[in-house]
Amino acid sequence: MRYQKNNWYNKIIPIISNRYPSYYPIVIHSEGKMEEFESITKGWPKSLFDRTIFKLADLDNTDNYKKKDNMLEVFHEMVSSKAFVQSKSGFSYTAGIFNENENYFHNGNSAIGQRRPLNDWHIVQDLI
Repeated sequence: MRYQKNNWYNKIIPIISNRYPSYYPIVIHSEGKMEEFESITKGWPKSLFDRTIFKLADLDNTDNYKKKDNMLEVFHEMVSSKAFVQSKSGFSYTAGIFNENENYFHNGNSAIGQRRPLNDWHIVQDLI
C-alpha cells in the first residue's frame, strides 16, 4: 500500500503532538477533498483539533504552474517543520532527508529506496 490509512494518523498524531508545545500547529498536506480526511481528527480533543490545518491540493486545477508552485511551497514546509511525520511517499521521504529537525519515519515502507530511516530519525512504531 502506498499510503497510510486515516486511522493510523488519527492514532499517531496525538501521540507525537504530546511531545511538543501546544502552540505548534499540526499541518496535514495531501490531495483530495476534505470529506476524505475528516476521520483523521475524529475523537480528538478540541485543543488538538483547533490547531490542525489541512492543506489539500486542488486536483481539479489544470494550471501546471500553480501546481508546481504549490509543490515547492509544500516541500519547503515539510523540510522546515519542527516535527515532521513522514508519509510513505518518495516526496515525503526526500523532505525528511533535508529536514534537520525531528523526523518520524514509519517502518514498513515497501518502496525501494525508502525502506531505511536515517540514523537520527524516530521510528513511529517505537512510540506506540
